[in-house]
Amino acid sequence: MPTNALPVITNFLEKYGIRYFVIGGIANAIWGDNRFTLDVDLKVLVDDFSPAELVTLLEQAFTCRVSNPHEFVQKTFVIPIETEQKIPVDIILALLPYEEQAFEHAKMVTYLDVTFRVCSAEDLIIQKSISKRAKDWDDIRGILIRQGDRLNHTYILDWLRQFDAMLETETVKHYQEQCQHF
Repeated sequence: MPTNALPVITNFLEKYGIRYFVIGGIANAIWGDNRFTLDVDLKVLVDDFSPAELVTLLEQAFTCRVSNPHEFVQKTFVIPIETEQKIPVDIILALLPYEEQAFEHAKMVTYLDVTFRVCSAEDLIIQKSISKRAKDWDDIRGILIRQGDRLNHTYILDWLRQFDAMLETETVKHYQEQCQHF
């Protein structure tokens, strides 16, 4: 189960003062619907490390899942690693000003007896909204149902408008359509 990897990776990141929050399927299980996931996805803010230094640091404790992780992180901003228990973990570098604010909203939670930092429900919606995957919109519907009136729609829409302008997308329209159903 991917949550078994959480204490290993989060303790490692905390040891080196690397700020993180969990996203992906585990975050979705906390804020929306519990769905099957095989991996752990984390965003990290590397204040004191370059991407290359972070790769080197992670290589000391984990197995990289790509042959050239230094080149891979330069192209994708992702460091795919694997724990000793063979659980895949994707470390995603946070680089946008939006992500700085998302770190401020991250919450400490306990899920399946493991305590860790997770992105807010609003930030999970924002991150899933800019994805083109249908399953992410399914996840958003689950978050809307489960979180309901607790969501800060103003915050979500403000960021979606900014991403729409940057990426020339229509996520605001899609998000508002989803909200009408709940």
